[in-house]
Amino acid sequence: MTDLSSEEKKLAQEADKSSATDRPAGVDSSGKPILYGDASALGVGDNIIIDVLFDFDRYSIKAESKATLQKNAEILKEHAGAMVTLEGHCDERGTDDYNIALGERRADSVKRYLAKLGISNGRMNIISYGEERPFCNDSNDDCWRQNRRVHFKVGK
Repeated sequence: MTDLSSEEKKLAQEADKSSATDRPAGVDSSGKPILYGDASALGVGDNIIIDVLFDFDRYSIKAESKATLQKNAEILKEHAGAMVTLEGHCDERGTDDYNIALGERRADSVKRYLAKLGISNGRMNIISYGEERPFCNDSNDDCWRQNRRVHFKVGK
């Protein structure tokens, strides 16, 4: 299993506490986990799609996130019919317009990286929510770190 940063582990733990509607319904006829829905740590066993975190005011993929994206790409390849929306998010600092643009650049950088790993551009859409959909609502460094992310939504 891929080593995850402590921040990615925390996001996975929080997502694991999510409601049953955010969890997979089980497995498909071939025994593969069904991944459709909110995918911020969605999966069965080792098949987990995890959000990617970013440094303040940056959209380049961090070295420790590359292994996470590799694992996410492997899971998406196992589910060739799945579409994925890459949601760019920011912390509350910065103007609305700036954060929307930064969130879009973050989502686009993840899309380009996944394309290099073999995921078709036609399967991926990007959207930016800027600071409008925070993962954490506190105003401190730890919370801001969690909000600087690209979140995966998987659908049919």
